[in-house]
Amino acid sequence: MERMQASQEQYNPDDYIETASLGTEIAPHLLRKLRSITAQIDLATEIEDFQSIGVQSREILIELGNYIYDSHMAGNQEQPQASNFKKKAELTIQFYLNESDNADYRSMIKKLTEATWDYANKIAHSSSATYYEASTCVSLCISLVCVYENVRNDIFI
Repeated sequence: MERMQASQEQYNPDDYIETASLGTEIAPHLLRKLRSITAQIDLATEIEDFQSIGVQSREILIELGNYIYDSHMAGNQEQPQASNFKKKAELTIQFYLNESDNADYRSMIKKLTEATWDYANKIAHSSSATYYEASTCVSLCISLVCVYENVRNDIFI
């Protein structure tokens, strides 16, 4: 327990996010939520703590979808439901990376998006999640937010 307390005193969630994001600028409302779950991971000890991290990760992804998606991206297709993160993410990537030379990049982002969403759901509902699984969930969320921010930065900067 003393080791955990000592490491907590030295631990700064911003350092972890900065390292994982390689300095990618993250929208303030997403960064605030990422900081929150990053701080919680070292305090998590019970299964409910790990499940909560999964739930909050899922909420971050839904918020990410709402942040990156604009209704014109659907074109003539039906608009995705408000919390349909995967569809919003798919339409966003199709919109921004629509050229054929981006096919591999689109495919990788789609796989990462689906895997991150599915893993956050798994952790949220798991009765046997571990610290390492919850930590992986947080890392995946940070990485995915950065991927979408990088796509947006590449387009708009």
